[in-house]
Amino acid sequence: MERRVSARRGRNVQKAPIRPIRRNLQRMAYFDEKQCDAIHKASLQVLETTGVVFGLEAARDVLRNAGASVEGDVVRFPRELIERALAATPRQFTLCGRAPDGAEDLLIDGSSSYMNLDGNGMDVIDFSTGERRGSTLRDLEDATRIADWLPQISYVWPVATARDCPEATQALWETFIQMKNTSKHIMTMTVASGTTARGVLEMAAVLCGGMESLREKPFISTFLCATSPLAFETGACEAIVEFAKAGLPTGIMTMPISGATAPISVAGNLVQVNTEFLAGLALIQTINPGCPTFYASCTTLMDLRTGGVTSNGPEDYLLQAGVAAMSRSKYDIPVMTGIMGTEARFPGWQAGVEDSLSCYTSVLCGADMMPGAGLLKNATTLSFEELLMGCEIYEIIKRTAEGAPVDEASLAVEVIERVGPRRDFMTDEHTLTNMRGVWQPEILRRCSYDAWEKDARRDALETARERAAWILEHHRPQYVAEEKERELRAIIAKYQG
Repeated sequence: MERRVSARRGRNVQKAPIRPIRRNLQRMAYFDEKQCDAIHKASLQVLETTGVVFGLEAARDVLRNAGASVEGDVVRFPRELIERALAATPRQFTLCGRAPDGAEDLLIDGSSSYMNLDGNGMDVIDFSTGERRGSTLRDLEDATRIADWLPQISYVWPVATARDCPEATQALWETFIQMKNTSKHIMTMTVASGTTARGVLEMAAVLCGGMESLREKPFISTFLCATSPLAFETGACEAIVEFAKAGLPTGIMTMPISGATAPISVAGNLVQVNTEFLAGLALIQTINPGCPTFYASCTTLMDLRTGGVTSNGPEDYLLQAGVAAMSRSKYDIPVMTGIMGTEARFPGWQAGVEDSLSCYTSVLCGADMMPGAGLLKNATTLSFEELLMGCEIYEIIKRTAEGAPVDEASLAVEVIERVGPRRDFMTDEHTLTNMRGVWQPEILRRCSYDAWEKDARRDALETARERAAWILEHHRPQYVAEEKERELRAIIAKYQG
């Protein structure tokens, strides 16, 4: 795998290691133990009395045989079935990359927060013209190359929809282009049928020498969405079955909208989110007890003025916190909470505020995985500048969340005594030794007003654009050998029919 690119001044620069946030803080408890217990009990009541629709007969049969009550396509769950599923779920697992030394493997154990690309934007701000247009496979390729280079991005989603590919094989083409352009872990999000799931698994097996090797080192994973309220459609059920049988990390994603497809209250939304997750979890763990599974949610609120969604706002942040509390504090199960996805149409002030608050909330509340970088307008429009600026926000939060040491060296009593009153520390040995540990911005600007004016009032957006352009010009990885690429293309052709 080619991992080096030509850089400025003729130097060779290697792709930097992934930079997760190692949280050196206690989780922030927006929801206490009593409140989490109330949400859990309410979820069990809904599961037992109202039930959840499963569109696939085979999924209903699996659950019936495990003790569920099935009437038509509605499955009702006894408490014991949910408790067995929770007990069988691993408390940690690894999302593997394809670096031979395991350098890009991600241990999902509750100690770190990993950010990834958002998904599945339908539009893109064209990097050449600045105009909005429909996204293509090439846009996904460019975004994946940038994400592969950026150390703040730990794993990738298909951030742009390949609208120029045939619908039947769109997810396969998206997976293929990401396999070619990153060695980081790939999490699919458009695998919405059994047929597509089988195709993706075949492709992944080609790259690692078979299904057994893939199971041992899963460089690919997936999540499937509930259709709120309280349903799993046929295609989603099929894909859950395929990935669960394969034993690969499989998440259950819930995306209800308060006031539209979920109760408008935060607690009511969380009950529905939790109900949908537990139902999907029960299916996975009944099919394959011990299959790595994660709790995922990008739930939001209906905008009461427009009928759209808010994506960011106080209720959204509380929903993130509630999901994190239920998954990690109540169940001790790996969790993914959606961040960023600003409502803003431009990577400016509003985007910065919303992206910062949502990312910080998820980190403080203990989220393991945080999708969100790169998209504007409620996660519908890809912007390369937005991606770079999101990574800058992540770096600030990373430095804050990791805390500061308080020990003999950092207390610096001897240094203070040595410098004494009315002198400065600028040339002191302690400053010179430790100054490189101070965070410095790469995108944000720090300069005098005069310097800013002399530089034509250049701002962070222009810096982000230049950095994205540099990566696209210089980082051209090829992570799939030619013979393997031919095999992957043959699989796509087979599923195209």
